[in-house]
Amino acid sequence: MADDHGGFEAVRENLDGNPMWRLMGYATPYWPRLTAGVLTSFLTRFARLVPPIIVGAAIDRVIRGSGEPGLLTTLGLLPAGTIEGSAARLALLQRLVAIAALAYLIRSITRFASRYLLQSTAQKIQRDLRDDGYDHLQRLSMDFFANHQTGGMMAILNSDINRLESFLNTEFRQFIRVVATVGGISVVLFYYSPKLALIALAPVPFIGVASWLFLSWIEPRYTSIRETVARLNTRLENNLSGAAVIKAFDRYDFERDRVAAQSGAYHDEKVAALRIRRGFFAALRLVTGVVFVVALFVAGSDIIAGRPGALTAGDVAVFFLYLRRLYSPMRRVGKSANRYQLAKSSAERVFGLLAQEPTVTAPDDAHAPEQLDGNVSFESVTFAYDDDPVVRDVSLDVPAGSTVGLAGPTGAGKSTLLKLVPRFHDADEGTVRVDGRDVREYDLQALRDHVAVVEQ
Repeated sequence: MADDHGGFEAVRENLDGNPMWRLMGYATPYWPRLTAGVLTSFLTRFARLVPPIIVGAAIDRVIRGSGEPGLLTTLGLLPAGTIEGSAARLALLQRLVAIAALAYLIRSITRFASRYLLQSTAQKIQRDLRDDGYDHLQRLSMDFFANHQTGGMMAILNSDINRLESFLNTEFRQFIRVVATVGGISVVLFYYSPKLALIALAPVPFIGVASWLFLSWIEPRYTSIRETVARLNTRLENNLSGAAVIKAFDRYDFERDRVAAQSGAYHDEKVAALRIRRGFFAALRLVTGVVFVVALFVAGSDIIAGRPGALTAGDVAVFFLYLRRLYSPMRRVGKSANRYQLAKSSAERVFGLLAQEPTVTAPDDAHAPEQLDGNVSFESVTFAYDDDPVVRDVSLDVPAGSTVGLAGPTGAGKSTLLKLVPRFHDADEGTVRVDGRDVREYDLQALRDHVAVVEQ
């Protein structure tokens, strides 16, 4: 029975396992494009690591004239030893500029390629999902449409699928960003100072545990929010399509209160989720801020005390430029976890719909005649949409070529009786026959090809 909830609360029961794996399955046909997008995205992130190293080398080798070997020297890109004279410093600066220019060129090209390839792949998956969703929906039996509101179906085909596209478009790139940036920066930080690198990376386990807890707290709330949105959409769709009835019976205040109730429920649930989300992000910022301060104190103390392994001025600049970049994607983990849960809630509805099976099907050995004479008979037929029969114990023979009119008040079952012939519904009791054969023995589409229906 259709209800104010849109009838989609139980659609998730059709699923086994995590629906996000099924979403990833839609990316399989595009794996060459996706692989190229991932590789160029990693190159973009690695190219972004070069400028801070250039700045550090310029401070130590060009400005201060230090002979301290740096990462670029270790990689063989800069000469070792102290740089003497203005001409030598200028030549070194020109080399640094050339390396930086090359890094920015690589970054620009790979950034365009990665974004184009990944975003276009997300668009293709969105298109395939919507096409499959609509095609599957239109092939479901009529009882599905009787038991589910149009507003809920539209929410799945539009907003839920759009949310999945947005997740693929944005969060997949963010995942690459976290892996490449955190991994690359961690390697560089350990090269400069293992002690400071351990301090800088200390929040990582905390962020991992906190993100897991955040997901467990927020998941039921987002599930409830999606259902509330479906109820609100259903209420608005019903009211707007029934505007004439509202006007005729002066139901303005009553219907406004009903919409306000659904809108208020959505507001309350959204605010509750917002409170948890904002608290989580604030905690992440506090933790990363504390670590930044501790790292600054330790690095400064080592330099003042002249301890072995203390950073140079250029190294300090590199370290804290990286530290700032390190915490940005780490804080982004919380937002990605938040959006993942939103996407998972939408995926449950989309793939729950795709897993819905028609209740009216043809048998394996279905009869598929090339033509029918058109003799129709109803034998003690009873049918009910819910618990109360609409058609009760009807027996009727209609010979081929004859014209029969059914008269009765609205809701008497006239249209319903006719819908039993092409098997829009199956009789609960009794038998409907065409040319002496039970309609349930026919191939479904072959039967409907010989039946014309003009809706009232």
